[in-house]
Amino acid sequence: TVIPGQVSASPCHPAPTELFRVAWSREDTHRLPQFSVAMDTSGSSVLTTTPTCACTGKESNKLNPTSSVSQTSIQLIGKPVEGALERHQGIPGFDQERYSQAHVICIGAGGLIGGIAPSLARKGIGAITILDHDEVEVTNLNRQRFYPKDIGENKAIALARNLLPECNYATQITGLACSVERAIGTGIDLRCDVAVCGVDNNAARMATARHFRSKGIPVIFMAVSVQADH
Repeated sequence: TVIPGQVSASPCHPAPTELFRVAWSREDTHRLPQFSVAMDTSGSSVLTTTPTCACTGKESNKLNPTSSVSQTSIQLIGKPVEGALERHQGIPGFDQERYSQAHVICIGAGGLIGGIAPSLARKGIGAITILDHDEVEVTNLNRQRFYPKDIGENKAIALARNLLPECNYATQITGLACSVERAIGTGIDLRCDVAVCGVDNNAARMATARHFRSKGIPVIFMAVSVQADH
């Protein structure tokens, strides 16, 4: 049964932490793209419509035919685990409520993001959006968060699925099967609190820097190149 309406983080937020102060100063920076959702056989919410991201080649891959998702996007919602978030709430300066209302966009779904996104999910982040146009290859299995079942699938879609068991909170996990350049060019809503860039090419890094700087949204770059060409 399709549930009409928008899947998004709450529009009401407490005062920002220092980490997200720049992003929270912008209205609705956290908002996710508008999608209708349906329930799959496991009880998790999945997308039934696609964003306006025209994808070709590697940006349109064959997905698991038993999954109720489109070929270019997926959205899952984690299941809260009672007591799982209690231990780190005692860390001075850490505010779980604010953290669980934050939206992080991950550019890329390879080894760098595959090491970061699970920690975000385990600690109860509010929403994670992953963008990647590439597909999982067998050579990725030794260093990225993919498994033999994922070979041939889009990386963003596969990583979104693999993050679901990591969730200890009702985290909204969105996977978009397109590059950051195409997402920007086709008007995908990339508003968030912070972006994490974990790609291995300078063109995507520059597109990320220009776009999020223009929106006043902080970006964390996980890698850079001395030659600025990779």
